[in-house]
Amino acid sequence: MGWIAQASALLLALVMVVPQKPGSAPALPGGIHELPTPSQFRSKIEQSLKIGHQIYIQDAVAAEGTDVLEENIGPPGGLKWSRIGGYLTTRESTIDKKPGDAWVVLFYTRDREPRLAYRIRLWPDRKNPPQFEAFEPAVELSAEVSRMAYARSAAVATLKHAVQPINPVVLAGEVMGERGFLVYLLAGTKRPDVAVLGRHYRILVDEDGKTVRKVEPLSNAVIEIPQAPHSKDEQAVGLMVTHVVTDWPLETHVFASMLYKVPLFVTTSRGTWVVTGDRIALVSDLPGRK
Repeated sequence: MGWIAQASALLLALVMVVPQKPGSAPALPGGIHELPTPSQFRSKIEQSLKIGHQIYIQDAVAAEGTDVLEENIGPPGGLKWSRIGGYLTTRESTIDKKPGDAWVVLFYTRDREPRLAYRIRLWPDRKNPPQFEAFEPAVELSAEVSRMAYARSAAVATLKHAVQPINPVVLAGEVMGERGFLVYLLAGTKRPDVAVLGRHYRILVDEDGKTVRKVEPLSNAVIEIPQAPHSKDEQAVGLMVTHVVTDWPLETHVFASMLYKVPLFVTTSRGTWVVTGDRIALVSDLPGRK
């Protein structure tokens, strides 16, 4: 059974629903023949996978951190929430600058000079319970974290008329060979059983955290696809979308596949690709493409 959602004349998305246990990891569907990846796409595919993983992890950690914050200060809309201007997610480092086990979600104030209001430490392997810290009064952020907060705000400000909820993720620009900060504005939804595949944005902000250098919409329209499983024991086994921005799948396609735990079929002018959390495979090549 399928549901068709027309996003624009150029964007068509299809959801196929068949039995699959919730929570299972996405895998390449059986019976699909993988073609060799053309050499000109290999580095782009590696980049999409690398950044897609980082986006997914940070978004998941931010969501869990927000849940912990709500448990401690009450539901959104209360007085304590009104002082919060935003959040940032970072991974702790060891003394020798290696990635640590814990992640940290920092909730900062909406002051002109943002200050740290709440800090939540999380362990993805659950070996320790979450740690919650409140700062009254709020304390100064480090110079680097302040620049990240400014970059986040500058990126969000570029969307003058956002029609979807936005979840920002801030990465170092170096993940894409750039200086400064790479801010992803990930579109969300408040509707249940809907997969959101756009409209996400990639925004490059300079080292000062205030100068926006590039704004890139990663799709040509809003793409929200209903997912209506037959029962609570079923979920979508695959999503399909036509992508016209690039000839290869982007990091946001990897993020979507991991978030919804299904393979994502991405059709570009080059052919059709299948995206899972672990790999991006070309499964049909259009004649005449080089």
